[in-house]
Amino acid sequence: MSVYKRENKGSTSWMIDFTYNHPVTGEKKRHREAAPKEVTLKRDALAHERALHDKMTTPPPKPEEVKKDAPFADFAGHWKDTRRGDWKPTAYRGYEQILRVHLLPAFKAKTIRTITVEDIQKYKSDKVAKSDLSPKTVNNHLGVLGAMFEDAVKWRYAPENPARQVKPCRVDRLDEDFGFWTAEESERFLKAIQEVRPRWYPFFLTALRTGLRMGELAALRWADVDLTSRKVHVRRSYSHGTETTPKSGKGRSVPMSPVLYTALAEHKLAYATQERVFLSDEGLILDSNRVKHPFRRGIEASGVRLIRIHDLRHSFASQFVMASGSIYVLQRLLGHSTVEMTQRYAHLSPEAQADAVMVLDPPEDSAALLRHAGPGEGA
Repeated sequence: MSVYKRENKGSTSWMIDFTYNHPVTGEKKRHREAAPKEVTLKRDALAHERALHDKMTTPPPKPEEVKKDAPFADFAGHWKDTRRGDWKPTAYRGYEQILRVHLLPAFKAKTIRTITVEDIQKYKSDKVAKSDLSPKTVNNHLGVLGAMFEDAVKWRYAPENPARQVKPCRVDRLDEDFGFWTAEESERFLKAIQEVRPRWYPFFLTALRTGLRMGELAALRWADVDLTSRKVHVRRSYSHGTETTPKSGKGRSVPMSPVLYTALAEHKLAYATQERVFLSDEGLILDSNRVKHPFRRGIEASGVRLIRIHDLRHSFASQFVMASGSIYVLQRLLGHSTVEMTQRYAHLSPEAQADAVMVLDPPEDSAALLRHAGPGEGA
């Protein structure tokens, strides 16, 4: 298989050229065509080539399987019920909401076999242009649609996955949907919460010093808090009455800062009889609703910007990077499965990046250049 550029008058296009064996007759054939005009990069041309090759070498469904075509709504319900056991409860609820609120109204008139690349491209464009949804949210919709079609192909409900050929929305890293506090704002909030709601100080300090998710904080037990090694072990997460593994599926350990160690040691003296480290004022397992009242009280008392509870995790990560912390270390602390997920914070440390480049010059060379620059230029 190969792809190559073809120069036309005033334009360049990618050509797809490959040979394949016919899936029914076994006859060797050659296929050659120009890639769509929106394909401008070689990697996209290669992806288009693979999709064409897969389509032409896949045997047609048996006659009885063609009858498996189903209305989009029927297949969507079958899909989420069949795959439910593979997902965590929070993921299932997210997929169900995307299907119910967005995808089902958009594709209700279609069957699973009649949805085209153009249909999905139009859905993407309409959501970006005619709604207040962020590009990242629209990409989540495309992800659900793509995953559903992957199974539709495997289960012989559809001949191909049209979502594969629709590019995700471009997400500007600077515009990503998260807020965070600076280190100064975090300290103002912690000082205020210590005065107005002192019982909640250890909880918010732990959130801001470890980056644990809300569900991980709710699931934290005293057995997970190792005061000897000064580490918090993240082994489980709690949400909507269900305890599961952390989001990545793996546990991790986060070191305690000296201030956090002292706060948790004192907190244990007062609450060692309860199994969980943190509970609500009424002694109930925590969730965002039970945390929001002390959270808002601390914000009002400190005068810091209003952010979401989940943004305490973003605040930890952002402050870590701005203090010249390693992205790869941060990946492990946050429990991200890939470093790409952590890269959203990389732009927050331009000074640290500049300082890092400085160390590449030998000290004697840097000193000589500064002397040569003189006081005016080196100021």
